[in-house]
Amino acid sequence: MEELNPKRYYTKEELVQGLKSQIARNNNQAVKALLTIYRNQTFEEQTVQETIEDNGIGFNGTDAEFCSSLAENYLRFHRLSDKQYSSLRKVMQKYARQLITQSIDLGKIKCKCRGKYYW
Repeated sequence: MEELNPKRYYTKEELVQGLKSQIARNNNQAVKALLTIYRNQTFEEQTVQETIEDNGIGFNGTDAEFCSSLAENYLRFHRLSDKQYSSLRKVMQKYARQLITQSIDLGKIKCKCRGKYYW
């Protein structure tokens, strides 16, 4: 998918697919997604690197330990290894819908009409 243009209108599914594509090929976008989802975890979830609350926010139970570890490494050292970046780009694609929904809820992406969004 081409780079999303903020002046166009998109369906939510187009936004999700566009973000997945960006995460898949861009380390910075993958890290931004990682840190956003990590910050959505509760303090307790961050501390134990597990998913405790089933609230649809944050990492799922399978990814919590690995992704929390990556986030903490990045926050501490401001870098990851090439292998970690590769794994990160793969795993973070599944969180694109959560990130888009959060951006809509926060008003960063707005609904114009008939299910079309812009930012």
